[in-house]
Amino acid sequence: MRMRAIIVALALTAATSAGAAELSTTMQRAAYCSGVLEFHLANLGNPADDNSVCLGWREQHFASRDACITALVQSVIASTQAKKKRYADYLYFEMMQRILLGSKDGTDGMMSVALIQAKGRQDAQTSRANASTHKIQCSQRCKTESRWQCLVDCIAQQHPTDASVMRCVLLPDELPY
Repeated sequence: MRMRAIIVALALTAATSAGAAELSTTMQRAAYCSGVLEFHLANLGNPADDNSVCLGWREQHFASRDACITALVQSVIASTQAKKKRYADYLYFEMMQRILLGSKDGTDGMMSVALIQAKGRQDAQTSRANASTHKIQCSQRCKTESRWQCLVDCIAQQHPTDASVMRCVLLPDELPY
């Protein structure tokens, strides 16, 4: 089973690299991030398992820690869905524009988008399984205002794929409109 996953990953990478040539960098990023966010929405963990979540629930005016956790989960889901929708809307607009302008790569572009989204989902799954001391060190080191950017940059030094996934989840999108 592991060998099959490796072969599929290699095939997706090759197909994505070859087919993505007609897509702009922004479209590639939007497709990748929409795949990552789709995986994250489908696989949200239970923050109640983390004892450090919602410790100050009383100060935040929640009736209980469970109410705080519920509000937190709803907020994460809503913001992730909104970001995913922005990426999907951008891709839809760009692909429709290509088709309406009579571009030859309209259907090829849609196939490329689908392959890149699959790569994003796969990378998100792999990244989730990767626990490293480097990530912990980065988390402890990045305590500034730009914490998320610092964290992504730090992790990228040793784990570029994990950083790409985190960039989609933690940082604002980089869409032009």
